[in-house]
Amino acid sequence: TKNGGQSWEKVLFINEQTGAVSIAINWSNPNELYAGAWRAQRKPWTIVSGGPASEGGVYKTIDGGDHWSRTSSGLPDDLIGKVWIDIAQSNPKVVYAQVEAKGARGGLYRSNDAGVSWMLVNSSQSLRARPFYFNKVYVNPKDENEVYVTELAFHRSTDGGRTFTSVPTPHGDNHVVWINPENPKIMIETNDGGANITQDGGRSWSTQMNQPTAELYMVDADDQFPYRLYAPQQDNSTYYVWNVPPFAWAPDEPTQTWFQASGCESGQIRPTPDGRIIYGDCKGEFGRYNVETGQEQHYWIYPQQRYGKNPKDMRYRFVRQAPIEIDAHNPKIVYHGSQYVHKTIDGGMHWTRFSPDVTANTPDGQVTSGEPVTRDMTGEEVYAALYAMRSSRLDPNVFWTGSNDGPVWVTKDNGKTWKNVTPNDLPPGGRVHTIEDSPHRRGSAYVSVYRMYLNDFKPYLYMTNDYGEHWTLLTTGTNGIPDNQPMHVVREDPEQEGLLYAGTLEGAYVSFDQGKHWQSLQQNLPPTAVTDFKVHHGDLLASTMGRSSCGRAIIPVSRLVCRRQVPVVSGLRLSVKLRRTAVALAKAVSRTSGISSACRCNRPKLPCRRRSNRGLLLRRRARSSNRSNRTPLSFCLLRRRPTARTMRRCPAGRTGPNTRPWARASTITWPPHPVK
Repeated sequence: TKNGGQSWEKVLFINEQTGAVSIAINWSNPNELYAGAWRAQRKPWTIVSGGPASEGGVYKTIDGGDHWSRTSSGLPDDLIGKVWIDIAQSNPKVVYAQVEAKGARGGLYRSNDAGVSWMLVNSSQSLRARPFYFNKVYVNPKDENEVYVTELAFHRSTDGGRTFTSVPTPHGDNHVVWINPENPKIMIETNDGGANITQDGGRSWSTQMNQPTAELYMVDADDQFPYRLYAPQQDNSTYYVWNVPPFAWAPDEPTQTWFQASGCESGQIRPTPDGRIIYGDCKGEFGRYNVETGQEQHYWIYPQQRYGKNPKDMRYRFVRQAPIEIDAHNPKIVYHGSQYVHKTIDGGMHWTRFSPDVTANTPDGQVTSGEPVTRDMTGEEVYAALYAMRSSRLDPNVFWTGSNDGPVWVTKDNGKTWKNVTPNDLPPGGRVHTIEDSPHRRGSAYVSVYRMYLNDFKPYLYMTNDYGEHWTLLTTGTNGIPDNQPMHVVREDPEQEGLLYAGTLEGAYVSFDQGKHWQSLQQNLPPTAVTDFKVHHGDLLASTMGRSSCGRAIIPVSRLVCRRQVPVVSGLRLSVKLRRTAVALAKAVSRTSGISSACRCNRPKLPCRRRSNRGLLLRRRARSSNRSNRTPLSFCLLRRRPTARTMRRCPAGRTGPNTRPWARASTITWPPHPVK
């Protein structure tokens, strides 16, 4: 771009599989640039990092991108993977490249002639572990020999890359560094724990405990009051935290209110309803944590190595986020998912197989991950494994499963027989991210399917009302959720039937009509991936990938879906029996649900608009100068459905030509306190 991003022109294109992963610009001559080209693709069953050296590697331009040439002298000539480049701004002829390649040919390269030729200066394995994930190099703008490489550790060299020492940082898995060009002792360094700043060259760093940037895979809660929130956090293990601080004073830092639980970073994690026991997983290793004693037991259904094995050679294929489910009717029964559903009744000491193989298990998905340069087998690419399970809340004999290679299965007789009920029009191979059984209707369930790793960005969200015999797609691309937002999660409100919450790669959505129409629920939630929802004690809890866990009171959302007529008495004072359809009003006015509340009647002929076709109308009033009288919202509760003509006015306690279909109407105000 030459106009600040208003328009863009593609200046370097290699092929559909190879892109530019890094760019380095010569500050003294901005027309001179280098680009690191990398063939990369992530599939559900493998990581592709690298390709022919004739395609990847280092490209250079001296005319601002109009023409490019590939510089290859001294670089690997067979296969080349990820390439990261930086220029020594104090001497732009010196250029460094961190290169992924086979064997001892991978490592840190240096050019002393502006990229004409290259020499390998360090091939230490510690500088190039998991290159697709790390493999970056940065140069001190004032010293051509001071070089930093970000890896599991943060490495620094003062002799042009020949030797390195580790610089301690607040967290491991280091990625990006910014070095102050005026004072190189000031740096911003980022890692899987967050961002931190040093002003003394790395001897000390600022805290990371002031950034809500956690990556959470799921969220759960127990039934205590106040309740506890549970989540597995990437690179920080699993944790639980009270939904309200358990102190009368503010903690010195957030970690004083966080407590580590069972399992590891990827989870899953499930508490018993009373919160005394927490079950967790770490890529197949099952954990049972006793909150009262602080002790944890670990059990393997079968002992096997987690890393470095081809999934086809594994007895049990546990994915990195292997699901755990506590039976909805008996908390002593716990399920754990590999390609089978496993069941325990004694906290994990003994297991029985509850299901057959309920995955697709296609041979082409059972491969050694990491090609063609670097093997990478950490459990993430274990394919044909269960990813979602659900114990029915209405029928103890019903259990649902979904795998990361597509199939959905159900049993209706407590595991005796199983049936593949995958939606017929669902493309194969996607990850069944969540299964939600309806808390209102037997045989009803929802599934969300994530296919982004298959280059399919469409949201797939299905509903069945007959145990999977027939499915309805609830995301058409035209009913509120864009067709380019991969779907993570769907949940149905446990009190309001048909009220659905959905989380996608970019945010949150809500439907008031069982998925026929959707609207954004983003509000103040940053644009980020929502991985899970939990509707709990009147709160909607969300786990996100990058902005931690969020919560909001959802009483106004879930209770204002008017499903039946509300009895109304007309007069100067209005008394309404506030039940399920109006709990929000009761809580706002009297702080107690399910009681009769006397509410002031507004003056006649208030302008209003229809909120639903069931007789609930909403009017937004101007703010009053008297703080005690601010009533931004007014509700008109009607005995009969309004017509198009009578919708224009909301007469209180009057009848006439325009109000005859209503019989009578009165208005109550809510809330009685100021709101934004």
